[in-house]
Amino acid sequence: MSLITRCSACGTMFKVVADQLKISQGWVRCGHCSEVFDAAANLQPYAPQSTASPTDAPVSTPQDALPDMHEGTGHAASVAPMLVAPSAEPEVAWPDPEPQEEAAPVAVSASVPEVQVLPSPDLAADVFVFSVSPEPSDFSGAAEPAARAGYTESTFGESETAVPDPVHEVSFVRDARRDAFWRRPALRVALGLAASVLLAALLLQVALFQRNTLAVSQPWLRPALDTLCASLQCEIRPPQQIEAVVIESSTFNKLAPDAYRLKVVIRNAGAISLALPSLELTLTDTQDQAQLRRVLSPAELGATAPTLAAGAEFSGVLAIRVLNSPPDASASQPPSARPSAPLRIAGYRVLAFYP
Repeated sequence: MSLITRCSACGTMFKVVADQLKISQGWVRCGHCSEVFDAAANLQPYAPQSTASPTDAPVSTPQDALPDMHEGTGHAASVAPMLVAPSAEPEVAWPDPEPQEEAAPVAVSASVPEVQVLPSPDLAADVFVFSVSPEPSDFSGAAEPAARAGYTESTFGESETAVPDPVHEVSFVRDARRDAFWRRPALRVALGLAASVLLAALLLQVALFQRNTLAVSQPWLRPALDTLCASLQCEIRPPQQIEAVVIESSTFNKLAPDAYRLKVVIRNAGAISLALPSLELTLTDTQDQAQLRRVLSPAELGATAPTLAAGAEFSGVLAIRVLNSPPDASASQPPSARPSAPLRIAGYRVLAFYP
């Protein structure tokens, strides 16, 4: 059964079929303005229009029809020859016609034939015969569009021109096509393999850059890391985390005018074993200006192992002799020939770092 729906954008009405609506889930596209809308929102049964027969229209009396025929120029020309001179017979007094109800106006269309007045030779001069002629009227061309202006009939899916519709397809069609593309078995296998390769590359990169920490925190990975470093020509060293190294205490005592003793205690506050750091010793004067700076390695401090266990402490001691040339010493003299004098040391600074 055909149905009628109305476009929500331009108001154009269409004939649609229930099977077509079921296939497209109720969505249609207007053939007039190309708007996509839900046909079920304005759906109503379709009833074919019946053409009104000439006999159904109210027939006006000759007195009502004759004045209308003289309004157009074409009708006036056809009526003029039918007028006959009055006869010598006395006029017959006709009774006044009974009042009738005014007929409702009827919309004029091409299907309503024209009414013409023809003379009858068998009747008196004052009597006319009405006959129906199928000739088109002068106003039939203008009345037809006016009568059909409120209803535009179109079939589902038709377009006014043969030019392809530039409007994009509806969203549910695009979604269905996209889902079908990503659900293909070959595509899923390819994506799985690509994800596996990328994951393996990521794990390899993490193991390479964190090899020192992994070798200490995960001892069972040490053989694999050794094999990896042998192929990539890398080296596994004790991990370095300077933020976990704390200088617990330090002293700098004067033993002689030019001799001092440095004692420092270093603690590993991390959760794994770390490499012993180096120390930077800076000696300052009374103005806190640096007079001497020296880097001390763990071996110079008396360390016997390159690592420091988690939570362990290391105590290092070092004796230092500080000498300086006087200001008036000649620069041309070699350092061994210059007289030396002790520096005036008033303070010191110790800093732990990894070279």
